[in-house]
Amino acid sequence: MKRSSDTSRLYAVIGLTLLSVIIMFTSSSMANNRDQAKAHFKEGMAAIKGENYPAALTAFEKSYKLAPKAALLFNIAMCEKALYRYVDSITTFRRFLVESGDKIKPELEAQSEQAVQEMMTLIGTLKLMDAPDDAEVFVDGKSIGKTPFKEGILIDPGQHSVRVEASGFKPMTTEVTVASGAEIPLRAKLIRGKVDAKPGDSVTVSVGEGGAQGEGPEIDSGPSGLKIAGIVATALGVGAAGMGVAFNVKGIKDQEKANDAPADSPQRAKLNDDIEMDKTMMIVGYAAAGALVVTGVVLLVIDAKKGDESETVAVKPAPGGLAITF
Repeated sequence: MKRSSDTSRLYAVIGLTLLSVIIMFTSSSMANNRDQAKAHFKEGMAAIKGENYPAALTAFEKSYKLAPKAALLFNIAMCEKALYRYVDSITTFRRFLVESGDKIKPELEAQSEQAVQEMMTLIGTLKLMDAPDDAEVFVDGKSIGKTPFKEGILIDPGQHSVRVEASGFKPMTTEVTVASGAEIPLRAKLIRGKVDAKPGDSVTVSVGEGGAQGEGPEIDSGPSGLKIAGIVATALGVGAAGMGVAFNVKGIKDQEKANDAPADSPQRAKLNDDIEMDKTMMIVGYAAAGALVVTGVVLLVIDAKKGDESETVAVKPAPGGLAITF
């Protein structure tokens, strides 16, 4: 019994010793974090005095990460506001108000609310329409959440890249220009049938006026290159035929003049030369007209049939992903 009691006492001593060591190291780590956080805070304040807001923002963010005190969020939000990152600043100010709770100073609460109201008039709102549910939205490469956005997407003024992705759909990327206080409607009706294949696989893609088969907005891209070339070739052919007719008429008139001119006169000799040239140009005009008209008709026929054709494409490895080759 005594041995068992001594063993239990030993285990208790070991346990208390380990607990003391853990507390000691934890306290030491926390103290070290506080010291680093304090150093970063001083860096941030010095940067603000020099109006170096990017450096100040970085320093305050590092300080908050090491010692997440709500008061630091106010400094971070002010730096974001100075850098015209209004949407980020509004979000940070709201976090500051929530995390501060009842301990917030009245003057800081008033400044925060006033800053938020001021910036709300400076930003725009992006209204997504027709986007599928649970689609992820990226603004300038940064994910801002998934649809639906009931109150719209807050977005800073200026030009931005917007990308919408959803499983089973082809992603959509577009550029938008946002003015202060503006509401920007954006139709994001994604096209179904995203190609999902591995290298070496072959897939069939319907190539028609609407591109790959699937649902989505119809886009009128205008006449195809083949159609334009066919129309131009046909028009040139008609013009060449007109040239041939004109030289034919001129040749007939020159022949009449030559018949009336004296047989050995220089005038008749010149008219005979003109007649030969008229014949040559007439033949060239008719020949060019025939070739151009035939070419134009062939191109128009090919263009008309192109919308009903399907082409087999191969999916091959390419830098940065997969490449589809016809």
